[in-house]
Amino acid sequence: MQMRNNWVEARALEVGFDPNVWFNNVEVAAKKIGRETVQYVTDIRKYNIAYRLIVDELQRKREVRKKENTNSIENPLIALQKK
Repeated sequence: MQMRNNWVEARALEVGFDPNVWFNNVEVAAKKIGRETVQYVTDIRKYNIAYRLIVDELQRKREVRKKENTNSIENPLIALQKK
């Protein structure tokens, strides 16, 4: 697979695209050898974005919970007022 990617990067350079940038560059050259490679990289990118969004949301929730716990420990009346 690596040889094929090197070939696609070389092809991208030949037609004037940046071989170090996949989307809208190497992707365009790769379409000439088959849709599978382009679809594979697109799917991986999509999953990576989804994963990062999930991780960011979990981190945000963890920080909110930690702040709530810290407030209730520092001032027990805050915890009682929330109930």
